[in-house]
Amino acid sequence: GFQKRGSNETVLVKSCPVCCAGINAFIAGMPYINGNRITVFAPGDECYSGESCGDFSDESYARPYTGKKTARQEEPLFPVIKVPLKDRIIETDISCFFQSNIPMLEKAVDMIISRAEGKSFYDLYCGVGVFGSFLADFAERIVSVESSLGAVKHARKNIASGPAGASARDFYSIPVERFVKQSEN
Repeated sequence: GFQKRGSNETVLVKSCPVCCAGINAFIAGMPYINGNRITVFAPGDECYSGESCGDFSDESYARPYTGKKTARQEEPLFPVIKVPLKDRIIETDISCFFQSNIPMLEKAVDMIISRAEGKSFYDLYCGVGVFGSFLADFAERIVSVESSLGAVKHARKNIASGPAGASARDFYSIPVERFVKQSEN
């Protein structure tokens, strides 16, 4: 559903015109969830979902970003989802943002690659490293910045698994705004 303007009330919907068919099928069959937030991902025929109880956090629904270092989890809390995208497989999980509209994402990748100039790239808000994985094919250096530790774990693998791979890969698990501020100093 959608959140009603100026309140915490959820307005239920039976479909969403900007969602892909898999997500709309999920919405149509989903009973009311009593205020819990559900994350749904449907890159094709399969539909994945994860539920959070209480406050939502993109860090595996577990820890909101506090600005303090926390222990890195060795094992993901959610199973890895392998998404075919152009000539490769991009890995993610339900805790990470990923664009379900794959045809639109492929067009975005083509647009970015066709306009990329130079040998060094900053992939800000990199998520699971979709754009960085394609830029790494011809870049000498990729700097990826993302606040979600879970997403950065996938980005490390996705950027390294491309056909070529940049010789220098730097990953920063901090908010982009903090990264930019630190870079200015």
